Amino acid sequence: MSEQKLIVDGIVTKPPEPRPEAEIMAGWEGDFNKPLVSILCISYNHASYIEDAINGFLMQKTGFPFEIIIHDDASQDRTREIIEEYQLRFPNIIRPVFQKENQYSRGFRPASLAFLYAKGEYISLCEGDDFWVDFNKLQKQYDALLLNPDIDICFSNALVMSGKNISSIFFNKKPYKGKIVDSSIVARIGGQSMPTPSLFFRSRVLGERPKWFDFAPVGDYYLQVLGAVRGGAYYIDEPLACYRSNSVGSWSVKARTRSVQQCKEYMRRHEHAISSLRREQPRISRDLDCFLSKEWFYMSVYHLRNENYVESRMSILRSWNLRRGLSFKQSFLFVVSFSPAAIKIFKILLVTVKR
Repeated sequence: MSEQKLIVDGIVTKPPEPRPEAEIMAGWEGDFNKPLVSILCISYNHASYIEDAINGFLMQKTGFPFEIIIHDDASQDRTREIIEEYQLRFPNIIRPVFQKENQYSRGFRPASLAFLYAKGEYISLCEGDDFWVDFNKLQKQYDALLLNPDIDICFSNALVMSGKNISSIFFNKKPYKGKIVDSSIVARIGGQSMPTPSLFFRSRVLGERPKWFDFAPVGDYYLQVLGAVRGGAYYIDEPLACYRSNSVGSWSVKARTRSVQQCKEYMRRHEHAISSLRREQPRISRDLDCFLSKEWFYMSVYHLRNENYVESRMSILRSWNLRRGLSFKQSFLFVVSFSPAAIKIFKILLVTVKR
């Protein structure tokens, strides 16, 4: 294993058992009661993964104090018990927040709730089913923003794990020409432009968030855009984290079982959030429309797979009206949506359409 990363010849090992708390804190400078960085970890039924996430936090080597806030959204498995065991071992670093009732199902954003407990000037995100693979992740990202005071958010490449195997690199090819990514690119690409476990940003991004943010259907995308509007986003072209694909309890898995009504509400909230962003950030309005067009296209594909043909046609029309010719797949689906026979043929070809 590399001294700095958990990667050897493309194989990722699990984060090691953590050092004693006193040893972790030995290299810190400054007031330990005023952590410079707050790690926000959102967990729900992550008993199979949460230890990797916490160990990845505790392996960080920094010259500044950090805290770990773990927000558990009323898990039904052993997640809370595992967190409590770690908190007893690291009482000066780990601060758990246990909900008695699931807040996400009530329409509240867990990351926003966890942020209420954060003391740091900087925030680093990682959900309970992901983990970090670089011992110096926090230090590298802090240094990047320290040297770039006009930039509010930093992210990196990441590995993607499916089951026990690394299936790919999040960005197989370098998607950006430089280290600074303009907000227009972030807005256009969508939430997949930055791996969530790699996000590191100034706390004011969430502290000064607009009211509509907490009602948006997804937090990652809008957080990334808000973080990038002032000076762009700083990109580190190396994997600092590992994103688990299709893990139990993940948002991507839950999204596959939405009802038609849930889909309508999801897109209604997207429309409201994008409309608000357009007014606040007119410079990137066309890029926001591009993102929303893609969301309607994906929704059309989702309905088509579930044989909801009326909803599929309505969704592709919304996509087309926002941005025509977005892609060949969008154009093709728009054309065949007027022919029931063609729709059935297209459904067979859907294996080539990936979210």
